[in-house]
Amino acid sequence: MGHQKSPETLAKFLDYVLGRRPDEFGLVPDPDGYVKIKELLKALGEEEGWGHVRRAGIDEVLISVPDPPIEVDDNRIRAADRSRLPVRKAAETFPKLLYTCVRKKAHPVVVDRGVSPMGEREHVVLTTEPELAEPPPGPDNWLRLLGLRPDFTREQLEEAYWYLRHAYHPDRGGDEEIFMGLREARRQAMQYLQRRDRESSVG
Repeated sequence: MGHQKSPETLAKFLDYVLGRRPDEFGLVPDPDGYVKIKELLKALGEEEGWGHVRRAGIDEVLISVPDPPIEVDDNRIRAADRSRLPVRKAAETFPKLLYTCVRKKAHPVVVDRGVSPMGEREHVVLTTEPELAEPPPGPDNWLRLLGLRPDFTREQLEEAYWYLRHAYHPDRGGDEEIFMGLREARRQAMQYLQRRDRESSVG
């Protein structure tokens, strides 16, 4: 478990996450720049060293940091300075096909009613790459993306994840879709690793 960060360090990190690259953390701000605090905390929980952050930590930033870089409105949060957010542009040409992942059990409902956002999301995640929309039947998809063998260690996972995250970062000319898929691949790999460790300690 990571050590708790100071309010000033958390403020700087939240400024980056909310004011510069929310997409890097799987966050999609609304037209006013807000994201739900619950979604932010979930995204931070997946980041190495930031899983300890809770709502109280955000409140502490607002109270103790002079000119806090964040604004909170009930259960929503945004950066105070949103001038550095990536500019959304309408596509000049549209892809012929877009894909999204649909579970096998949900397929009849989707055929009947169409695709709609899940849970508290207000949007449907789409991709132009069919491989990124495939549901993971087992560890194969994320193993292939991360370049790991089924007997990988936690250290190998972290090393592969951070190397690929750096290599595919869009700011460095990397493939944005692969970059966005890395977080989900890491999450699935962590779940697989925990399950494998539990099964080996029981059996």
